[in-house]
Amino acid sequence: DVDAAGDAGPCGLDTSLTYAFPRERARLGEVLAHASVAPEGTVPRTIVTMGSTVICRVDTDRAMEVTLVYPWDADPDHGLVSVLSPLGISLLGLPVGSDVDWDDEDGLPHTLKVYEVLPGRADV
Repeated sequence: DVDAAGDAGPCGLDTSLTYAFPRERARLGEVLAHASVAPEGTVPRTIVTMGSTVICRVDTDRAMEVTLVYPWDADPDHGLVSVLSPLGISLLGLPVGSDVDWDDEDGLPHTLKVYEVLPGRADV
């Protein structure tokens, strides 16, 4: 059963993390359903992808630098944001200059503006 905690998924990875976030997983599914698949190296560097470090501003007053990572690498206190988090899902695929409305883990609404996308990390 794939939904059971500790099950190994593709490449032997533990898939229980993916199923621990059903709401976020559903939202990510919506985002990916509208996504275009591009060959590696063809996505402009101005688009947020996995491993990208993003300089953004939340609610027009709080500057942030975050890196989009897989759930098992997430460490929000150090700016490593899971792609399955509300913020991560909102960032994925955004180009520089974009504004996006998103709700945090507590359901509070925020607006985010992307100012810069730095090259992706090789280790994610």
